[in-house]
Amino acid sequence: MNETQILQEPIAGEEAINMNGDIQFDNINFAYPARPDVLVLQNLTLTARAGETTALKYDTIVGERGAQLSGGEKQRVALARALVKQPVLLLLDEVTSALDNRSEKIVQEALNRACKGRTTIVIAHRLATIRNAHRIYVLDNGRVIEQGTHEALMSQEGSRYREMMKSQQREKIENNINETTSIAQTEDDDQNKILEHDRRRSSNGLDDEDKYTAFAVSGSKLIERICAKAFAHLLRQEVAFFDRLENSSGAICNRLSSDALAIQQMAGARLGIVCESIAMFVIGLVLGVLVSWQLTLIVLFYIVSLFVLAFMQICWQARLNKRSDCIMQLASSVRPIFQL
Repeated sequence: MNETQILQEPIAGEEAINMNGDIQFDNINFAYPARPDVLVLQNLTLTARAGETTALKYDTIVGERGAQLSGGEKQRVALARALVKQPVLLLLDEVTSALDNRSEKIVQEALNRACKGRTTIVIAHRLATIRNAHRIYVLDNGRVIEQGTHEALMSQEGSRYREMMKSQQREKIENNINETTSIAQTEDDDQNKILEHDRRRSSNGLDDEDKYTAFAVSGSKLIERICAKAFAHLLRQEVAFFDRLENSSGAICNRLSSDALAIQQMAGARLGIVCESIAMFVIGLVLGVLVSWQLTLIVLFYIVSLFVLAFMQICWQARLNKRSDCIMQLASSVRPIFQL
């Protein structure tokens, strides 16, 4: 092999060296595994820019009613779901109404790409969504009062579309200013609350944290011993243990911190409160038996009954919440338009 052939041979070492730049994928095709004839992605081109991450992946847990997704991610998933069938007519009803400015821009870029090659009807109050439309109709009480392109409507003096566009632009600027002002005001309010809390502590003397100092110190020492032993145990594991997905470095660090925090909350001041409550109950029970054991038995029967009823209420409420969640998900999935 000569020098030219050696330079043209690709080399993949043990540790990859990545340059700062963009990763581009061209002409991607993807179909359902059960139906290879149905192409979900066809001739797709993606560009992953440096510093950007993709939060969504296959088998992503979205949570109840999509609680784990942001507003922009929900709208993009809904748009992708609508585009899977390759519709000739696409109906979009207020797709950016509940999004912030950044998410609206991302969804709008996705809409511009999705509308190519098909007829799209967009219903929107945010006029930035429809400014690239070929024909815009302005409705007032069910009547068409203006129509035309964005440039034509903006060139008309006194037109309703032009007034609404300027009003929304002013509102957008005011919202940006208000967000900046609210952040500064929130920081001032937090500082005032901290100062007020310090003044109350100094005036009231010892608080709950001071009363349970011994429990807090013992809990901290217990956490230190548990973390040290857990870390030492991890170091003695085999290499195959760390190859599992649930045993990645991030998962292990998260597990150590979360478990330690849970034990600290249980063994710290809360343990002091539990011990204080048990001691007060035992002392009250002993004093009650010494004074009047008949009355103590009656009170004890009521206390045990309250504990049993409280446990039954917790179990019943858990089953009721599970059923209500299922009903809410089914009810929220109902749409007035099922299929065009």
